[in-house]
Amino acid sequence: MIKLLDLLEMANIIRKGRSKILRVGDIKLKNLKLKDVTGNIVTYYAGPKNNLFGPGFYIAYFMDSDESARALKANEIDMIFFPHSSINMYGSSPITDIWKRNKRQRGKKHILGVVTAYINEEKKTLWIDKLSVRSNSRRNNIGTFLINAVKKEWSGYGFFSSKTTNDGTKFFSSFSDDEKPEIDK
Repeated sequence: MIKLLDLLEMANIIRKGRSKILRVGDIKLKNLKLKDVTGNIVTYYAGPKNNLFGPGFYIAYFMDSDESARALKANEIDMIFFPHSSINMYGSSPITDIWKRNKRQRGKKHILGVVTAYINEEKKTLWIDKLSVRSNSRRNNIGTFLINAVKKEWSGYGFFSSKTTNDGTKFFSSFSDDEKPEIDK
């Protein structure tokens, strides 16, 4: 059974025209702090003995509004998942294919970013598996908000990532040395 964990507070995110700059009121999303947007983040932890997704599976979503976050928690918006294979029927990359898959999923347009991780409670480690932000919402700190929310929720755990893409390598290089995950190559 998936245990629902969610963070508080909510910001309604808007886009003016065709701009890629997302705003909360008149403030640019990327100028906000994690505490300002924690309500936009909905997390699920499957627990250490999950057979469906693998032991310790964890997923976090960055939503566009409080209504969307509530709808995801109430199963009115479908959860989306990364394809399991890097070469699949939808294309060639699970990082981008997550946004192409099954366009009929309810409410998918309200999900702006997704991160998956695996938690090992015995070893106190957190492995970032995949992170993706909708292409028209990138450069708004959504990925940073997701990673920082995961790190806050699992503070005290070792933080790792494996096999980053070129964009992922650039993204993680933006963290200070003590914030960067160890990269398993």
